[in-house]
Amino acid sequence: MFWTDWGKKPKIEKIGMDGVGRKVIVRTGLKWPNGLALDLETETLYWGDAGTSQIESSTLEGRNRKVQLQSVTIFSTPVVHMLLYSSSAVRYSCSQSLYLVHQLYTCCCTAVVQ
Repeated sequence: MFWTDWGKKPKIEKIGMDGVGRKVIVRTGLKWPNGLALDLETETLYWGDAGTSQIESSTLEGRNRKVQLQSVTIFSTPVVHMLLYSSSAVRYSCSQSLYLVHQLYTCCCTAVVQ
């Protein structure tokens, strides 16, 4: 199980489903981490951070951390087949946006994006 903590020292943690092995896997460069998503095929953890306006990723152990997308408003970050779906991407005048993992994006809603 994975979760975020927005406390005085924001972090992302994990623990086994049996309650054993609690571990902080990301502890630096976070403000309001949320919207966790696991890609079990690639063993990658994705998260949005509403405080840094970024979508980031790492291994399930917190290694190989990468910024996937910057300057976005994040409330959730599901991942399906290497696509990031993010709600409330207001910057692009759209309430739903779809991001390819490699920094490309497109609107998923029916609104016209200027």
